[in-house]
Amino acid sequence: MTAGVENDSDEQALRILIPGTQPEVDFDSLRAIQNALKKAVTEAGTGEFDGNEIDLQTNEATLFLYGPNADQLFSSVKPVLNSVSLPPGTLVIRRYGGPGAEEECDQLR
Repeated sequence: MTAGVENDSDEQALRILIPGTQPEVDFDSLRAIQNALKKAVTEAGTGEFDGNEIDLQTNEATLFLYGPNADQLFSSVKPVLNSVSLPPGTLVIRRYGGPGAEEECDQLR
């Protein structure tokens, strides 16, 4: 599949991996980022925010978004990601289909 081309599935995805650089997870900041992401994808009509996974040993957080086009998802949330303070090593992974499909990764910081 060519990157950015929609497939027949609504299972394209965007994962945002935020490395754990603090001694504890800042849940208030994470909640604010999540709310801003939800608002961005809802207003753009590009998909939905599906939740997070937090590794309490490493304090790494992974945020999950889904929609019909991973590139459009990324475009709709990129202004949010650029406007918040994210640690170095934050990654955005676009998946162009269901589990196991082609992925592209961008490092934000």
